[in-house]
Amino acid sequence: MTLTINVDNKKSIYLDERGDRNPDVDPSARGYLGYFFIGGVEIFDRDKDTIVSFVRKFKSELYPSRESIDWELKGAINPKFVGDESLTGDENRIRHIEAAERKWTMWSKALQKEHLPYKIYGSFVKLEDFKKRYPGCDEKGVIKAAFIDVAYKFVNFGCVQRHIDHEHNMHFTLLPCRFYFDNVTNLQEKAVLEAFEKYPDHYPHIADGFCVDDRLNFITNDDYSADDELIMQFVDMQIYAMTRFLSPGRGQDGSESNILINFEEYVRVLPQLQDQTLKLTTEKLKNMVELYYNIVPIFHDIQNRFHRYGWKDDRQATSLSLIADETYEDFGLEAHVLMQQFGSSLKLPEGELFNKLNRKPAI
Repeated sequence: MTLTINVDNKKSIYLDERGDRNPDVDPSARGYLGYFFIGGVEIFDRDKDTIVSFVRKFKSELYPSRESIDWELKGAINPKFVGDESLTGDENRIRHIEAAERKWTMWSKALQKEHLPYKIYGSFVKLEDFKKRYPGCDEKGVIKAAFIDVAYKFVNFGCVQRHIDHEHNMHFTLLPCRFYFDNVTNLQEKAVLEAFEKYPDHYPHIADGFCVDDRLNFITNDDYSADDELIMQFVDMQIYAMTRFLSPGRGQDGSESNILINFEEYVRVLPQLQDQTLKLTTEKLKNMVELYYNIVPIFHDIQNRFHRYGWKDDRQATSLSLIADETYEDFGLEAHVLMQQFGSSLKLPEGELFNKLNRKPAI
């Protein structure tokens, strides 16, 4: 194996989590969402300025009177200044919904204007199935499993170039890279650090060449206008949209999650409209259709980020996977198809891995 030191080949992956932040494998646990996800975007270091400039410009256009250092762009929530203490709770809720719709509409249009240079990696852990497969697992084990799966694919699909010499022996060129995590602490940080203490023999490229010393970085959210934190805000928006699309369930009790734009609204509402068990006013239906056309470009953009293929355990693999009763390394292919169908014909998601991910746990 050789290490490529050409700075133009340096890569970084920025990672965030979704689902249960502390993934309790007990399905009866309070707030149980059924899955844990770690994922993020791969960017060549030479392209970081492109993403940074994109986010900085977007924030300045979304709230031109606010300094970007004062607020964080996130998928799930709006900045606190959107609310007004002089208004009622219902009035503030309307303000936040309108702000969220404006944010996602503007984000979608901004993505349409530029084909940004990034790839998406991620791993879902279906907690119920994972618990059956590994009865002794705990929260830390779930985080390790998701992180190691993503890290392995990032390194071996994105950063290792394979060469065959004249004697047909395989050689590797290793591209230098860094890992960035968004504000992980306590259990999550311990799980990530322990992953490389426990699995160096299984993942020699990762343990040997990457996540040691200063190659593993933790974002602290101290300065919302810093370059790395702006990139992480880009990650938050894209990963939020992707995971909400691929896991649209609202929890086992049917209550809404802490979100402002319900990407899963179509999964819940469209079947009721089709079988006429739900009727909407013309105004509500018009707003729903307009919002659909405003946000589908986000999924057109995301769907094209899973086309990196490799091989893992003698099976074809993509940059998105599902760990359940077994590990399905090709979830990215299904995700691509689902988003393409949704964006072109409003076809609701329906696929083998989608159904497995969104099956409610048996309690």
